Amino acid sequence: MIALAEMCIELGQKQTAADTLAFLLLRIDMDPDIFIRAEALFADLESRICPRVILDAREFAADMDLVSMLEYLLDVAPREQF
Repeated sequence: MIALAEMCIELGQKQTAADTLAFLLLRIDMDPDIFIRAEALFADLESRICPRVILDAREFAADMDLVSMLEYLLDVAPREQF
């Protein structure tokens, strides 16, 4: 998920990146290195986008479980175009 969030940032899909990172930051069982990376990405994103997007991402993530998050990401994640 962290790689997907990074890709979304690069592609300008800031809402998806914020949603993903907010979700990751709520996971207490995450690898500490990944948590630190997610925290840094989220802080950087937070400094560059509308505060409402960040608030929406935090609220969205709070209501998601892993399965729901994966279903959401399958719907909105960038895909390679053929």
